[in-house]
Amino acid sequence: MSNNNPVNVQLTIRDWHQSVTGPVPIEDVLAPIKNIRDYGVTKVQVGGGTWFDLLVSNGIDPLPYVAAVCDHVGDDVTKSMLFRGHYGLSYDVQGPDALKCLVKRHAEIGVNELQNFHGMNDIRHMRLIPQITKELRDEGFNIWTQGGICIQRNPSGKVGQQKILDGLYRHAEQLVETGHRGFYAKNANGDLNRDFVYAFITGLKERFDQEISLHTHDTYGFGIQSLLAGVEAGVGCVDLLPDVMGGSTAQPSLGMFIHSMKNSDSETLRARVPQGINFDVIDADAVAAILVRGRNSGNELKFGKSLLDAAYGAGDAGGAIPALRNMDMTSFIAEKLECDLDLAHELTYYQQKRNREALGYTTNVTPHAMLQSVQAGQDIAAAILNARDEINLDADCPKDMVANVTQFKVLTNPTILYLTGGLGKVSDDADPKLQKRALELAGLDKVLEPEPIEDSPSTLPNAKKEIMNTRIEAAIKKIVEAGGIDMASDMREFMEKADKVEEPTDDQVLYMASCLKGSAFVKGEIEALKAKEPHADFQKDGLLHEHGADLEAAIYSVAYGMIELKRVRMGYHANLNNPDKYAGDLENGIKDTVDRISDYLKEENLGVEVASCVNKHIVEMAEKLGVDAKGVPDFVKKPTGIEVMLSDMPILDIYAFNTPGAKTKLVADPKDGGLSHVSMRFEDAIAAAPKCDENPWVSKEPLESPEEELDAPEPPS
Repeated sequence: MSNNNPVNVQLTIRDWHQSVTGPVPIEDVLAPIKNIRDYGVTKVQVGGGTWFDLLVSNGIDPLPYVAAVCDHVGDDVTKSMLFRGHYGLSYDVQGPDALKCLVKRHAEIGVNELQNFHGMNDIRHMRLIPQITKELRDEGFNIWTQGGICIQRNPSGKVGQQKILDGLYRHAEQLVETGHRGFYAKNANGDLNRDFVYAFITGLKERFDQEISLHTHDTYGFGIQSLLAGVEAGVGCVDLLPDVMGGSTAQPSLGMFIHSMKNSDSETLRARVPQGINFDVIDADAVAAILVRGRNSGNELKFGKSLLDAAYGAGDAGGAIPALRNMDMTSFIAEKLECDLDLAHELTYYQQKRNREALGYTTNVTPHAMLQSVQAGQDIAAAILNARDEINLDADCPKDMVANVTQFKVLTNPTILYLTGGLGKVSDDADPKLQKRALELAGLDKVLEPEPIEDSPSTLPNAKKEIMNTRIEAAIKKIVEAGGIDMASDMREFMEKADKVEEPTDDQVLYMASCLKGSAFVKGEIEALKAKEPHADFQKDGLLHEHGADLEAAIYSVAYGMIELKRVRMGYHANLNNPDKYAGDLENGIKDTVDRISDYLKEENLGVEVASCVNKHIVEMAEKLGVDAKGVPDFVKKPTGIEVMLSDMPILDIYAFNTPGAKTKLVADPKDGGLSHVSMRFEDAIAAAPKCDENPWVSKEPLESPEEELDAPEPPS
């Protein structure tokens, strides 16, 4: 079969860290992609989104950081950056001077493409960016702007699909008219319907001669089906991640995507399999990647029905999920209700779901995703502080606990900003009474219209002035503390010292203007984030530390393999082609890793304490990710025993939902006292594992279209 139109691959390295690991030092970005120049991909997303602000907030200088990633990736692939229109990389509209400076600095360090978007597809907040990149090309830089189109499922049923599509096509026209090159269809919350994706991409292809890229998340199991529908309709590039980075709140995994294409009944899909991907090279970096992921796993969403149900109902975005968990607001709810963070997380989501309709089902992408979570948390906090009886602590489920919490008792500033047009376009379906209240609170009689960006005040001069004022104040304080000044005799000396206050660098001014914690960063008040020490999770035991990163990586690998196998076995990935084969490959990978651990324990002649410690950490890590781990292999050998009974269930019974299995034997070699190969009885467990065609946790119903039919055809069945 000919393959003359393969789909290209962009690796979203930026989004993996933002959505999964959280901020990490540069060494933890580069180590997992040591050989990325030989991966065979077309693009790498090296920065952007909220990543810039997160780095500053953790004491990391972001421009040298992104420059190091660009240098590491090299010149043979396109280096892209997610850009929020006139908000740049911040949460507020920036002046044209700051935007030009921000784009130019990234062009200087090697970024070639801005994937420019606005959460509500408001061209008024996007149109300057392609003009800036054109000016920079005239100056000799190789940088372009791709036009973002935000898409997601609207569960209201009030708006027909065709009306939604027509609005997206109008936005696409505006993108072309303002100088964007190509379309970046961006779905931040991972909630798409495959028929809608196929119709949307088909319509774009019919109307425009533009390259189309597709971005989604795998949070709710729709990632693969969405990408496949897009490729079948003609998408030119898809966002993916290496297997050990993929899935969950980040992008789908490269291996699962290619597996599903190769095993598809669609000739179109089989003919468009990405070419030139070097899995041997990618696999060579897997140990470093799994170490970074495992050591930073505290930010990951635990795979559990209750929490995922809540997040799905709220429609929350991939990167927003770990952010909400780490907000002070979530800790406040947990503290006041005397519950854990998971429950506080769920309560916020159920309140967010209740609020969605009144806000008009606004797109769940920064900053709109954040404002919804903050408003929901404010509702619960108000109930806790002012009317605790609104929260039913005796309810059987989190949803019922917040069923009577008053919505919008206090409107947060972000909610007011959105409803009054401060964030750009307001949804046509927003509750008019709520919007009127927001306007009154803001002292407005109508929704704000953004002033032309050319007329916006400059941002950088005020930022520089603020830095200088801070430094002069510090100089004054230092002089006064040294013994005060005599106004008559020392004023000239004082003024000379104040005049010698160090001028800020251009980058410091940019950080001051663009980042929430820019001031604290410039003042040096934020301690720089450090990489976790090797084997940090094992330090408390002291037994595994000396055995190196390979053993630690193997433990993480088994745990992450378990959680992915659990997802595949239960049908979590919608429309995954040939899931049994993919599950079999995962099982073999887990088995090989377990064998390597067992062989290592034997070769090193390690005793019962170390074996027990290995088993404990596999169990703890698996349970942390959301796997019932009582079937994890037990490497413990009693000192006096020749034949030792392991757990009641073989390892793969974990994935078979505790299917009863025969006891498994671990035989000690009497010759050297070591441990032999572990017999896991995989065949019995695999045969007993239930096959499930549908994910029982989330709905996969199509978008409702009560009155209108789609212009574009549905994808082939």
